[in-house]
Amino acid sequence: MEPSAGSSADSARLDDSASLASARAQATVSAAATSPVQSGDASGVAGLQAPADPVASLDGSAISSTPAGPGTSGTVTSAGQAAPSSLATATEPAGERAATDDQASLAGRWLRRRRGSTSRMAQPMTSKKAGVLLTVLGVLALGCAGTTATLADRALSAAGAGASASAPLIMPAPAQAAGFPRRYLSSASQSALLAIAQFRRRFAALRGGSTAAYPAALYAEPGRIDLASDTGAWVIYLGYNAPAGLGDPAGTTGRLMARLAGPTPARSWQVPAGSQGGAARCMIAMFGLTRMSVCGWATEDTVAAVMSPAGDTSADELAALIPAMRLDLQPG
Repeated sequence: MEPSAGSSADSARLDDSASLASARAQATVSAAATSPVQSGDASGVAGLQAPADPVASLDGSAISSTPAGPGTSGTVTSAGQAAPSSLATATEPAGERAATDDQASLAGRWLRRRRGSTSRMAQPMTSKKAGVLLTVLGVLALGCAGTTATLADRALSAAGAGASASAPLIMPAPAQAAGFPRRYLSSASQSALLAIAQFRRRFAALRGGSTAAYPAALYAEPGRIDLASDTGAWVIYLGYNAPAGLGDPAGTTGRLMARLAGPTPARSWQVPAGSQGGAARCMIAMFGLTRMSVCGWATEDTVAAVMSPAGDTSADELAALIPAMRLDLQPG
């Protein structure tokens, strides 16, 4: 009998199955031959074999570790389907995956360092360190307080010394003061002589009737003319070194101005006393028939006054001469 067409088709399918089985067997033998582990080394084979995966496949069956045939990639499930390998399912290139791994490694190291520094910063200060720190701060505070007290004591001492100890007026009066040469009364007018006499008497009242010698001088003002006598302008100076303290310089200058003004009240005002300290005041007052510019200064134990005709030297000009004249009349 001739074989039928169905028998021929069945034979072809059997031949194909046999060929597929033979190819699978040869692939298995080739894989075993190329493996670095000897067939007799059971431990090496066990190390290469993947452990059973308990994770279920999508259809509920467990994934088998049986190698796939030559026509598939990955492993064959119990349902006969080939599971794709991890290399086949990877969607990113190997270079990008390595860069991602490096970035993850760097990020991990940075986080560990950050946690370490944060933990070190958050560590509480021990009692020993706190005690040392408090001791150092206490020593620094004591040092600052001591330095401040020393500086304050020196400043108060210097202020007290400047207020209580003043240089005396030179006795007798120097030959010149502020560049003005000393002169005498031989050429003075009668009105000038009367004003000078009244000035001496009023100043003597402030000395308390003392007969002790005191500095006195008449100084010429070069380049200026006394209009009353048609001679050179002049400035008269009187001073007194008190044997005892005179009290507050401001109060002393106030009493001085009141004494020198005489029976006619005059308004006085405060002016700079100069580098020698103390207090100073000036005013315009009548002496005889002449208006006079008068200024005076005082310290704790000295008092002095200067006078010049107002027509020759204004009170403001005389006030400006006080600091310069005191450098010669009361140096130190």
